[in-house]
Amino acid sequence: MTLTSIIPSLRRSIPDPLAPGLWPAATIATTTDLVVSGVSMLRLVELSATPAVHVVDDIGVVVVRVRDVGADASRTASVTLDLDLATLAACWGDLRLIGRASTARSMTFSIRSLDSRRATDASALLPSDVRAGDLLAAPFTGTTPGSARPTSGWLHARNEATAGQKTI
Repeated sequence: MTLTSIIPSLRRSIPDPLAPGLWPAATIATTTDLVVSGVSMLRLVELSATPAVHVVDDIGVVVVRVRDVGADASRTASVTLDLDLATLAACWGDLRLIGRASTARSMTFSIRSLDSRRATDASALLPSDVRAGDLLAAPFTGTTPGSARPTSGWLHARNEATAGQKTI
């Protein structure tokens, strides 16, 4: 149990701690962002849309957008993410909110995929006020699909974000 989980209002002045060994070594948490090897995850999303991926030395961070918040058949709270969960084996247990500092108490959410809308075995502690449109980040190990080296962004998301833009 952390100080920010006991007193959630502290999240406005100190970030939730990072789990050692799960995040890339050069990851710095702020109250509203993660900076991985000098790359702001919020800025990465601005440039490449979601889902966005940044990999450093075979440990990466995926940033996803919450598409829906609800409950499953057993009345367990759930979040639906804009990522096919079969695409990437992230450490969903260390999922964290970025983009805003929430002072709401944390609760357990089951994780769902936008593609299947089926619940998975994955769950995460998130602020109880998480809502559609929020950004969440999670660490993962390995490389992104179709990549054998460190990458930043997600090729599919980057192509969608730049569709229709003229190159100079």
